[in-house]
Amino acid sequence: MKEKIVLVIGAGGFIGHHLVNFLKQRDFYVRAVAIKKHDLSKPQEVRGRNSDNSELSRVLNWSPEFSLADGHSITYRWIESQIKMGGRLGS
Repeated sequence: MKEKIVLVIGAGGFIGHHLVNFLKQRDFYVRAVAIKKHDLSKPQEVRGRNSDNSELSRVLNWSPEFSLADGHSITYRWIESQIKMGGRLGS
């Protein structure tokens, strides 16, 4: 059987944390990454609700192709399709 390996970026966040648990329960080998740089002078509750990609765009000359919401939708549909192909979900 082929080993199922997954990289979860943002595993320290709310969705990432649950995604890691979800995948591990289904026998995936999960490598989780969480890199956080917090500005403690700002309210901490906004941490998981904002995404400022300006530094990413500047350093890597890269920017996201779709919105966070669209990315989640695409990712969840892909995960579900992979699980169905493995026979783990009902039709």
